[in-house]
Amino acid sequence: MQNVPDRNQLIGYIQHDESAALHGEGILTDLKQGQYLLRVEACEATRPGNWFHGPFKDYSQAMSYAKYLTNLGRSGIRRENALPLVWVGGSQGNSIGVIRLYQVIHPTPAISSVVAPQREGGTVMVTPAHREALRTKNPMVSAEYAGQGQQLAVPIVKAMKKHNLQLVERVPGGELIVTKH
Repeated sequence: MQNVPDRNQLIGYIQHDESAALHGEGILTDLKQGQYLLRVEACEATRPGNWFHGPFKDYSQAMSYAKYLTNLGRSGIRRENALPLVWVGGSQGNSIGVIRLYQVIHPTPAISSVVAPQREGGTVMVTPAHREALRTKNPMVSAEYAGQGQQLAVPIVKAMKKHNLQLVERVPGGELIVTKH
C-alpha cells in the first residue's frame, strides 16, 4: 500500500526542498489528473525534476507552447528560464536538448511563479549563441540571465523519494528536440 502524502505535506516539499526552492512570490495552484506539463531537459534525462511549464488543459495547447519554446532555441530558453551553463557553486548547469511533455497522473499542489534572474556560476567561454542569451559581446563573461519566463514548481522528487509516489508520467511521442542555438 502506498503512503500517500496529504496536500499540506506536498506543499511543504515545494517550499523546503532545495532543488525546488521557490524564488520570489508565487501562486498556489492544484494540478488535476489529466493536465499536461512541459519540461526543458537534457536528451539523456531519464526522469523529471521539479520545474515545469504549465499547466496546459490539453495536448494541443501543450504542444503549441513546446513549439514556441523550441523556436526560441537554446539561447532563448536559457535566457527566459535563467538556466546557467555553470551553477553558482561550480556544479554543471542545465543542458538544453529536448522539450518533453508530461501528464499529471496524481492530483498535486504546485506553485506558479516567474523565473528569477540567475547568475552564471563562473566565468565561462561562451559561444556566439550564449552571448545572445546573456546579451553581451564579451567572450569571457560572468553574467546574469534575465529570467521572467513562467515556471511551475511541482514536488516530483520528494513525492517519489519519500512516498514512492509518481505524480507525472512522460507522454509517448510528446517531445521536441531543440536544434536551434
